[in-house]
Formats: sequence, structure tokens, C-alpha cells
Amino acid sequence: MKVKFGEMDVREGTGGGSGGLGYIPIPHLSDDLDVAKSKYRKISAEVPCGELSQAALSSSTFKLHERGVVLARGHIPGYTKDAVEKQAAFVLISLKQSLVLASQAGSFVNQVADLQEGRFYSGYVKEVRDFGALICVGSWRLAGVAHKFELANRFVEDAGSVVSAGQSVRALVKNVDTQKHRFEADLRPTAVTDKTLLEREAEALRLSLTERNLEEIFPKGKSGKTLLPGSMVHAEVTKIEAYGLVLSVKGITAVALKENMPMKELKGMTVGKSLRCTILDFNAETGILDVSLQPELLEKHGKPQKGMELSVLPALSKKSYVICWSPKPAAVLFAPPYTPSTWKVPLKTLLHSLQVLCAAPVNLQGHVHATQLVDVGEPGSECHPAMPLQNFGRPTKDAGIIEARILRMKQRSQKKVKIWHLELTCRPSLQLKDNIDSYEKALIRWSTLKPGMVVAAAVLSVQKKLLWMEVAPGIRGRVGVLDCSADLAVLQSLSEHFQVGQVLSARVLHVKSSQKELDLSLLPSESEESGRICVGRLNKLNETNASAASATVQLPGRRWGSVHMTELFDVWAKQPTNRLKVGSLVPVKLLSTPDDSEPNESKKSLQSKRCEVSLRWSQVQGTKEAEEEQRFFSVKELKESGAKKVSGYVSSSGPFGVFVALSRTLTGRIKLKALSETHVMKEAVAKLYPPGLLLRDITVVELNEETDQVELSLRDSTGNTLTAEQLSVGDIVSGKVKAVESFGLFVRLENSTIDAFVHKSEISDSASTAVTSYKVGTKVAGKIVKIDGHKVGLTIKPSEMEGVEDASDSDLQEFLTKSGTKRKVEKVEKQKQLKKAKKTRNAKQSAA
Repeated sequence: MKVKFGEMDVREGTGGGSGGLGYIPIPHLSDDLDVAKSKYRKISAEVPCGELSQAALSSSTFKLHERGVVLARGHIPGYTKDAVEKQAAFVLISLKQSLVLASQAGSFVNQVADLQEGRFYSGYVKEVRDFGALICVGSWRLAGVAHKFELANRFVEDAGSVVSAGQSVRALVKNVDTQKHRFEADLRPTAVTDKTLLEREAEALRLSLTERNLEEIFPKGKSGKTLLPGSMVHAEVTKIEAYGLVLSVKGITAVALKENMPMKELKGMTVGKSLRCTILDFNAETGILDVSLQPELLEKHGKPQKGMELSVLPALSKKSYVICWSPKPAAVLFAPPYTPSTWKVPLKTLLHSLQVLCAAPVNLQGHVHATQLVDVGEPGSECHPAMPLQNFGRPTKDAGIIEARILRMKQRSQKKVKIWHLELTCRPSLQLKDNIDSYEKALIRWSTLKPGMVVAAAVLSVQKKLLWMEVAPGIRGRVGVLDCSADLAVLQSLSEHFQVGQVLSARVLHVKSSQKELDLSLLPSESEESGRICVGRLNKLNETNASAASATVQLPGRRWGSVHMTELFDVWAKQPTNRLKVGSLVPVKLLSTPDDSEPNESKKSLQSKRCEVSLRWSQVQGTKEAEEEQRFFSVKELKESGAKKVSGYVSSSGPFGVFVALSRTLTGRIKLKALSETHVMKEAVAKLYPPGLLLRDITVVELNEETDQVELSLRDSTGNTLTAEQLSVGDIVSGKVKAVESFGLFVRLENSTIDAFVHKSEISDSASTAVTSYKVGTKVAGKIVKIDGHKVGLTIKPSEMEGVEDASDSDLQEFLTKSGTKRKVEKVEKQKQLKKAKKTRNAKQSAA
């Protein structure tokens, strides 16, 4: 349909100027496709319709008093590449109320960069294809794909049977690809929390219903008033069908579906019976009224106000809207058609599924809950949970007769008759005459539930990851999968080990009566003590953190545990977290709990802290670990074992060295000089030894029980090396200058890891030779003047070395013999002699 700018209020959705000719596709005349077709018929009666090229030159006009939004400019309807004549271009306009409101709210999307993943948008179907549909949430030239499986919550074989071109939709944007200028959309009905979007949809529906002009469409009664939705009328039954009742309302055919009437209304229903009903909707094309026989709608409880929260139930589902009804206040309501197609309506029978209803003469009624039929012990003590409700379905001599004790009495009025309602118990332990305190304890209410309390609970439903249980009529709680059992096989298949109606002993973990929240556990309280084995769920993995928690585990009893990297496996594995999967159930051992170290803290603060747990098979199964995989938890334990080699994970590294986690309680240190045979720069330590790196066969250098320190080394210690204990004052040694400082020199002694210190006063007898005269790598010889633990002091003064030079070789040979390195020196000297003889022999041969 051609439209001229200036005769309507057009909002710029895609920007750029005004004026010119516009084109409105028929489905874009309204959000309601039926209203759009009706509006088109009305306009086409006033303005002749023909080819677009002729319409562009036509002077016929029809004034539209509505707001619109520009979808695209330079749009050619039905564009074909092979067209011979020039095709007319128009400004593409939409009169959909949802798009106009979205444009006003700034939610009209023109560019792919403006899309937000996970957000809902008001949009429309651009085209229907074999694979699904093209969806726009603003500009006509920005379209996303909604595959067939994303069009509805059921199997869709033909996309055209679910959506049609131009249909208004609510789209969930997913997988935005800005480079390819496309996105994915999901049209399946989903609950939305975006209050702004919901208000826009409601306003668009209101405007759409206003366009329908209900006063003209709906029939009128005898008084001349229009029979609008919510009106109460008298009807006469004309036919009883399988789907409900066919009625006659003032000569108009009406239909009441079974879903819109109580089941008791069908019992004893006869043709010709008169009754009252409430109007829901009217189909002008078929001339059929939709009515409801719900008794709540026939009572007056006031009118709903704007902003009021109501509990509603579904009545009818149309393509453009959904009709609901509210019991109190009684009202018929219209909602957008994007609500979930499956309504979860609480059934009254569920509230009595775990109860035995009973009655007695003289106006007495009562009920016995499944938890009041048997006695239970402590949580986890039931080998075969009781199924007390099964006994009431078996034929016996006294079938239908029970003996019970009264827990509570309450008087109620039913049809102007006062009836006493009794809450009863059949527990064997309460059948004997006892004091009133025992009966009060057996009466469970929200106010009586406390954390740690043991109660009887009946299984209400079994789901994949939890159980729903009832502890009293109307009081239900949930049991997480970890709190159902300590057996991993049971947790992996709850439906095979639990049945509806089973009564078990449960422990209250958490209760919040104001929110009607209750968490239960079927495990004994001892399961939370240190040393116990339980099942946990891996929640988070951290492969680069060996100093803290490498894994976080969800534990029974609303607790959390942390697993040290050395407690993941018995073997020293590289990147052990790669072998685990988040969400998997694993058996764990509680190593320590917050209760052990701080018993005076409150229960709430203890639950917020984490337990230390182990996943190692030797800890869980109690088997012995191999010697090479042993963990040492203290310096004393490491010293007593006599181990010379250990393994561990790097917990941190930096300019001061590398810290290695040998266990969850013991950490060793590797100094910079002990990292390698060659010099390692301080700046490169963190990169060479990242946290989480596995180090095997680390040499234990020193153990200090007083300071609880462990010194380690990665240097090769297979050969005989000098140690500070083998040296003595007066020995002549040699080495290379390792560092030059203003206060002296550091010399690395040959065949050792000892860095001896030469003070600047011990360098020369005169001031002519300074510290700067020596460079790193210069070979020097000196005399030991001081030994303090692992610290060695040298002097290289010529005066101190007089009379030593001639004997230096023999002294050195004697020292090397004592230190066990003479063999190496002899080998080196022999190699020198062989090289010299070979050189002499080659010279003679060349001369000859």
C-alpha cells in the first residue's frame, strides 16, 4: 500500500530526512494480523489498488491518523534482477505498535553492533524459509536466522505452520557475528524479567485491541449494552460435546471448553439447563462467543488496579493474544502471545497425594500425613525406607478403618455447617497414652522448624538432581543430590533408589519461613566431621594455583571444600586439573573442617568457610601410597623419612627464588643459585617456573625444624662436589668471579655451589688494585680466612699468598684428594697430555 509522508506521523527508525512515498506491507498495518487484514480491506475500498508502478503515479490518497516507523529507504517491493523496466523505490514503513514503542524506547536496532546477546527484542518475521525464518528486530536490512527448532517448544516440520511473514514476535538474540553482519534468534516462549519490555508489549496489545473496536465487534444485549469480556450473562445448554458445552446466549452460539469449567459442572449436566457464565472473547468471523463457567468469575471481589500483582490462570490462547482470568479480584485479562505454551498450574490433588483423608460421624473430618504413619530413626539409618501409603490400597478385613491420635483440632464452616477438622497421627510410638509434649513435638509447622532438627519426610517427587519432600501438609523442602546419600552409585540414579511416598528421616539444614524455603539432608550429622568420606561435586578448577585451592568442591550440608593441587591424585601428574571435569560427582575425604580449628564460632560463619578435602584414592579408599608418591606434611616427617629427593608443584616464583608445594601443609624453597648449573636471570624466573609446574626429583639441601624451612636444589648432584663442611681455614681454593660489587667480590668456587666472598680490603696490599680491576668470569685463587656456616671468606692478597704459589699445585692435589675430586683432575690432566702428544706427532708428520 502506498502512503504519502506528511499525512501520518512517521518516526525515523533508520534515520535520514523526511518526505517522499512510503510503502506499508499488509502485515505491518498492525501487530494483530487479523486487524491488519481488516484495515487493508477498509483502505482498499477507498483507494484503488493496482501495480506499484501505477500506485506511485496515482493521486488517490487515504489519510492515516497513526504513528509509524521507517524500516528502510530505497526499498523496492518484489525486486527482481531481470526486470526490464525501472522499478519504483519506496520508503518502507511499519505501523506495528510494538515497533513504534520500541523506537521510542531506543530498542529499535539499526546496526549489528547495537545488538546485545541474551537480550529480548520486539521484532517481526521478514521471510519464512525451509530452514526456519528470517527475523528482524529493527531495520529491514538487518536480519537474523531462527532455525526451525527455535520457533516453538515442539517439533516443527514446516516453519510456515508456526510463523508467517510480517508476524510480530519476541526474539531472544544469540550468537551475534558483527563481521558477517548476522545473528541468531530464538522465538521459543521463555519467561522474561525485563520489566520495560513487558510494559511495551502490554501497551502494544492495548493499542491493538483498541483498533479492533470491541464496542462494534462484540454483540449487544437486551439493554443495548455491548457484551464485552468479563460480562456475566445467562445461557442455556444446547449440546454436550467431548470438548465442553455448546450454549445459547441471547440467540448467539457460545462455547465453554472443559478447561474453563469445574469438573463437577459436567456431572449431571443436561440439555436445556440454564446457568450463568462469563464472556471471554468473541470471533466476529464465526459469530461464536467463548465463555467460562468458573464460579470465581461470577463473584465480585473488586476490580484489578494498575500495578497490582495477580495470580492468573490460562483460559484461551489466540494467535495474537492470550486470555487469562484472575480468581481474586475476578477479572478477564488479555496478555501478549509470547507466554510459555505450557502452564504449570498447581493441582489440588498434589496437596493430598501424601495424605490419607478420613471422615467420622457427627461432622468430623481429618487427614493423616504420610510422615505421621510410621516412626523413623536417625538420618541414614533406614536400610529399607517405609512405604506406608501402600497399605491403604490393599483389601483387608478392616479396610478403610484406622485408629489415630488427634494432634490438632480446627473448626471450619462448609455450606453453613460447622465441621471439626482433625490433624491425626498413626505413629506407633504415639498410640500409647503419653504427655502432651510428645504430641506437640510431632506437630510440624514453619515456626517449629530449626536447623539441625531431625524430622520425618515423605518423598513428593524425584528429579534428576534433587528430591522434593514433605515434612507436613503444605510444608515441602528440597534435598540436593549430594545430601541424598554417601553412595556415588545412588546419586547417579536417584530414580532407581527413591520412590514417591517413601518416608525417611531427614535433618534440617536451612529454613527461612518468610520465603517458605527449606533444605533437608538424608545424611547423618557425623558425615560432616573430619576424616569422613562423602561425595562432592566439582564446581571450579584452577590449574595455575598450587598455593591455594586448585579445585572447589560442593559438599553435602550446604558446605564448600577446597582441594590442594597435591591432593588431587596420588601420582605426581602434569596439569592434574585437566583430568577432571566441572560438574562431575567425585568421592572425597574431609581432611579438616572449620569446626576443628574454631569451635566457638557461630554455625552461620562456619558454613561460609571452606573445608579442606582430598580426592586422592589412597585417602578415599584407605590404601597405601607408593614411596615415590608420598606426601610429607612437616619438616620433622621429611627428616625422619630420610628422603633425599622430593616432588612438588610450583606455588610461586620470582626474583627471590621458587617456592614448591610438597604437600598442602609443607612448602620448600629453591634459591636462585640452586635453580640451574648456569646463571638464571631474576627476571626470567617467573616465566621459567610458572605456578602449577610439576618438579620431580628435587634435591633436599637443608631442613630446619625450628623455622620449619626446607631448602631445595635443582642442580645436578650426581658427582662429588665441595661442601662447606669439607673446607677449613687456610685451604687454598680457586674459582671464577661471579659478581663485582662496590664492597667486594663474590667468587664461585670450582666444583661446588659455594659463593665465597672477598672483601675489598682483602684484594690487594696496595690501593693500586681496586675492585673494578676484576671482571665477571676472571679466574682467581685465594686462601680461606673465615668459615661461618655456609658463608666462606677469602683473601687474594699477594702477601697472604707468598710461599704458596710453588706449593699451590701439591696443596691443591692434596685438597682434591681429601675432597674426593682427584680422579676428575687426573682425567683432565691426562686429556691435556694426550692432546699435546697428538699435536707434536702431527707437527713431525707435516715436517717429514
